[in-house]
Amino acid sequence: MSYLDTLLILGAPFPSLEPLIKFVEPHASSTRVLRNMVCFEGTEGRDYYVKDWKNGGEIITEKGMGGRIVGAEGRGIREGDIGKEEIENDTPTLMKNYADNYPGCKKLRDLTYLIIDYGHRTLPIELGSLNTSKRLNESLMSVVDFVDTYLSKSTKFGVWSYEEARAREGEVAYCAQHGVFEQIKGLRDLVEDWPTAILGGKEEKPGARVNAWIGTGGTRTPLHFDSYDNIFVQVVGVKYVRIYRKTVDVERIYLKKGEGAGKQGNMSKVDVEDVDEIKFPGFKDLEYEECLMFPGDALYIPVGTWHYVRSLTTSVSVSYWF
Repeated sequence: MSYLDTLLILGAPFPSLEPLIKFVEPHASSTRVLRNMVCFEGTEGRDYYVKDWKNGGEIITEKGMGGRIVGAEGRGIREGDIGKEEIENDTPTLMKNYADNYPGCKKLRDLTYLIIDYGHRTLPIELGSLNTSKRLNESLMSVVDFVDTYLSKSTKFGVWSYEEARAREGEVAYCAQHGVFEQIKGLRDLVEDWPTAILGGKEEKPGARVNAWIGTGGTRTPLHFDSYDNIFVQVVGVKYVRIYRKTVDVERIYLKKGEGAGKQGNMSKVDVEDVDEIKFPGFKDLEYEECLMFPGDALYIPVGTWHYVRSLTTSVSVSYWF
């Protein structure tokens, strides 16, 4: 099964491999997992059940954000429905509780589900916390190894502060911007194929893409912009998001050019949560908006909008690019 997954990850079209996958997958087994792990619950240093952070409470603010109130001083991202007007006017908007009925909001909190049903599948995993100074290590990893080595330990750890995200980089792992729901069809029913209540039919959106983001706490995506509009949905866990509007003075963003992940010219050199004011003196006073995203929340990020994301807990998100 790992060979077929590798082909899919490398870009092989699913229809061409579907007959083989249907033949092989029933014979692929996670019994090795069950044999080696007599009991999921209570395994030392691991926790296979992600807390429902819907009402995260003070620990999210006190530990995850170092006591800082997100959205204070008028910096909160606009809350409300995401509709035609918001999209036409490029207005970042946080729609609370949009995806509360996604089955994944409950089912994917149970990491044993991923192990038992999909432990034999292989995913592309980024290891370490992406920052502005170095590249990530990338690895193809079985779902069981991803869960057991990284996600379960992150879940046991609980809420990650910014400082811990940097200090514990060796424990950070991320299946980032990957078409998991295309590769593993069984997971598709856990989320919407497309957010039709917001965007209408997918067939009207040429080039539309659906990606999953599954990772430990401590994952950090540097300040960047995308070439797509994005409906970003939080399914499990909590993320901090900061946005700088597309009208921002790009000279004060300090673009990272021709270097690894920044070679497309859409990434900043600045660590927005720890700004080096000597290197980047023009950045500090730029206006920004921010929010915490809890399970079920959806955020509209307009094309070209600069944004930074950090996971405060073990997390699952879905992005609908259009």
